[in-house]
Amino acid sequence: HVDASELPDTVSGHVDDLASAGGYDLVIVVTAHVQMFETDWSALASRMQTPLFYDGRRVLSEREMVAAGWRFYALGAPL
Repeated sequence: HVDASELPDTVSGHVDDLASAGGYDLVIVVTAHVQMFETDWSALASRMQTPLFYDGRRVLSEREMVAAGWRFYALGAPL
């Protein structure tokens, strides 16, 4: 969890509850909490304006995330 007050002014739309997210362009994962494995990523992708996903912890399957509708990038992932 990142406190919204710590985000740069250019970042908007910080969401604490993924179930309420929608209309955004990007998801950035910076933690490996259990919530990452319990989230319905397909449903969230359908509510995104641009379903871009950056996995900074490499905790999710690229194959599964692409199948769920995401343009998926992982830190350190092979090209």
